[in-house]
Amino acid sequence: MTIKNLLIIIHLDLLLPLAVFLNLYLYFYPVFHFCAFTPQPDGGAAPFRLLALADPQLEGDSTLLKYRAGQPTEATAPTTGTSSLWDYVHPTDIGLTIRGLGKVLDLWGNDLYLRHIFRSTRQMLAPTHTIVLGDLLGSQWISDEEFKIRGERFWRIFGGEEGKVTSEDVQRYAGDIAADEEARAVWRKKVIIVPGNHDIGYAGDMDWNRITRFEEMFGVANYIVKFMPNTSSSVSASNIAGEAAQGEESQKIPPTLRLVILNSLPLDSPIFDPTIQDASYALIDQSLESKSPSLRQSSLLLTHLPLHKPAGLCADAPLITHYPAHHGGGIKEQNHLSEAVSELLLDQIFGVPAGDDEDDNDKAKKEPGMILTGHDHVGCDVRHTWVGGETGWNRSSWEEWQHGETARAEATETAKSGTREDGLQGVREVTVRSMMGEFGGNAGLVSAWFDHESDSWKFEYQTCKLGIQHVWWTVHIIDVIVAITGAILFMAYKRDEFRNAEAAARVQEVIDSCKKDE
Repeated sequence: MTIKNLLIIIHLDLLLPLAVFLNLYLYFYPVFHFCAFTPQPDGGAAPFRLLALADPQLEGDSTLLKYRAGQPTEATAPTTGTSSLWDYVHPTDIGLTIRGLGKVLDLWGNDLYLRHIFRSTRQMLAPTHTIVLGDLLGSQWISDEEFKIRGERFWRIFGGEEGKVTSEDVQRYAGDIAADEEARAVWRKKVIIVPGNHDIGYAGDMDWNRITRFEEMFGVANYIVKFMPNTSSSVSASNIAGEAAQGEESQKIPPTLRLVILNSLPLDSPIFDPTIQDASYALIDQSLESKSPSLRQSSLLLTHLPLHKPAGLCADAPLITHYPAHHGGGIKEQNHLSEAVSELLLDQIFGVPAGDDEDDNDKAKKEPGMILTGHDHVGCDVRHTWVGGETGWNRSSWEEWQHGETARAEATETAKSGTREDGLQGVREVTVRSMMGEFGGNAGLVSAWFDHESDSWKFEYQTCKLGIQHVWWTVHIIDVIVAITGAILFMAYKRDEFRNAEAAARVQEVIDSCKKDE
């Protein structure tokens, strides 16, 4: 067997079928993983479908400094926007050159990997809203110039700057969105952005310069959007009759879902600039003022820092560290919001715990809302349950709560007294797993609809993972190998074709000469 024949077998029988299958998987992976928003009980699509992405953390200039020629300091180094590949070539150090060029290639490939996740999920799953839950960039300490460069990279990945939510958008389209098709079309194109600690810093080092540059590049940091589903065509006669029996007061409130986009990083103290804290608390006060006691109104809190929960329940345990007193003593690092702030959000945004005018089992069946957070790259799914008494709040995993179990001794004591945890009020909090390659390229899918039978909102959460970044690289490396082997085989075919033509011409000349001799 010749080398050519062996290459043909490898190309046609191995590489080409493998490349076709891997490309089908890569570009249709939501289909392979059965990714979909949870439909309503009647099988129809949920009117509210949120695509949630978390913590892309785009690296850039600061990670490339050590590979540049001369190893310049951060203060004197050119940015990635003005550097070229030659800046990473070291004639006397081949190893450093390879590592530097490899890091440049890694950043380029990571951008394409993240863009592929965004485009695939958005185009194939058709969300009505899209959000990135903070930590868009890799560091809050970068210069304004580098911030601009990474911000432009971010928008090249996430659909372009027309997706930015401006203050004008909030004023015009954040009101009661019912059958307003213009507003619905606008939000389908927008990307809601929540600030993370790597974008604006923690409370102890956050300043207005960082807030301003964030909002100029990515959009407003604090606002409320009200979503009202157009349910007139899907309400049956029995549902209408049931609603009529629930009382005139309930009918005064149309089904409304509030999206509370909150910058939670400055909520705890001590803080470097208290005026930044005032802006976030003003939104909480606004949420409280517009909160209705009726569960026909529900809330979806979208923020970066997770709420407080005990150690062991999620990957990140509660942690708050502070700067030294001579640096202001503000918060330097924070895994969760403090317990006091967490309970304040549950009370003022969701109204939990509510009053005693309704049966506990009815309250538990009607969800006052849901919380989506980022920050913890591993992800977590928790229910905050109001137990009451000395216990107060109990936090348990969502899976345990669904099975009627608890992870805390306080809840066990409550069960002994005759009160079941599954009959108590609570709010589900999902910390969305990071979309970085190391964490599987995850996307969260939130479905919400108004259930006329229970006269309240229902929420469901699913995940959709592409796989680690090596999947993306493997597919495209195999594509390159297939292209190279195909080109080699094509050139070999054309060479053989040329040689055969020359041989045929020589044979024809011999035949022609023999005929002349005869």
